Amino acid sequence: MDVQRYAEEAGESLRFVHWALFYQTEYGLSIIPGREASKKPFLTGVGHSFHDRACNGGRMSREEIVRFWGWEPFANILMFPGSISGVDVIDVDTKPGEKSGFQTLSELGLSWVIDEGPKVFSPTGHGIHVYFKHTVDGERNRKPSGSGLEAFWAGDQYLLMPPSVWENPKTGEVGEYKCNDSFTLDELKPV
Repeated sequence: MDVQRYAEEAGESLRFVHWALFYQTEYGLSIIPGREASKKPFLTGVGHSFHDRACNGGRMSREEIVRFWGWEPFANILMFPGSISGVDVIDVDTKPGEKSGFQTLSELGLSWVIDEGPKVFSPTGHGIHVYFKHTVDGERNRKPSGSGLEAFWAGDQYLLMPPSVWENPKTGEVGEYKCNDSFTLDELKPV
């Protein structure tokens, strides 16, 4: 299925709920709502209860997704990687004043990893999330200091999914997480 077409057909006010349902039903991802224009989940109320449930291995039902995004149509879409969703994600960042994850991969002879899985592009356009089939259990997510890389595989943290929007609190810059037209999580390779 063409994800971009699917979302566009939904219209602006239903865009997020349709994407959330798509990720859950098409790929079995563990989805929860996040605060609008934020990387954070809801800290109170019904939205927070879904976060708590996901942290304990539970999932939102299709009906709960429809109902919640009916109340909060522009809530971001957060996904818990790891065994609960069947995907592992490598976050490759390029931030001012810090070492680039692309440089780290190049130094390690691992630049090819970027082309091994589907990608989501961060709002700044400088970083990417690369998706792989879940293969690692037990360890917490890793973010080696000074590497510009982070690995998400333990299901103890979440990632924003397209078309989520983020406002950088330092710069006020607002942007959307995006994927290309060929984005699919079918037949993922192991990391």
